[in-house]
Amino acid sequence: MTLFRSTLANRVPAALEAAVAGSRASLRGSLARGTADAYSDIDVEWLVPAAAFPDCLDVAPLLSAVQPVAEGEWSRPASALANALGAVKAVARGRSDDARGLLDRGFERIGSAERATGEWAADIARLASACSRAEPELAGYAAEIAALA
Repeated sequence: MTLFRSTLANRVPAALEAAVAGSRASLRGSLARGTADAYSDIDVEWLVPAAAFPDCLDVAPLLSAVQPVAEGEWSRPASALANALGAVKAVARGRSDDARGLLDRGFERIGSAERATGEWAADIARLASACSRAEPELAGYAAEIAALA
């Protein structure tokens, strides 16, 4: 794990706890188990007092103090592009069934009849390209994901 991610992973629970008195936050998943790899996300469990729960539903402003947070609704092409990134991670981890499912659902999400063929780099690039055509603002992100593949 990089120093940046390690620092970020430790700052998130601290920021959440500081935001709500009496709350507790801790790392979960692969980071907590010490099995994280370069593709692992940051999983956090945040326990808050019941009375404070309604005020905790929008945590993006809280986490913006740690790192800028992108907010807003995802379009279908943006969501499908997230599937393409997930497929990159699945392939890197040797999980071809997961990669196939992610890609197939990504194609479905944008209304494409295309499906994964098992040629992972080409499949991911096809989905990224289709997302970029559907929403040109995603072109840079789509190119990054295709390059990762």
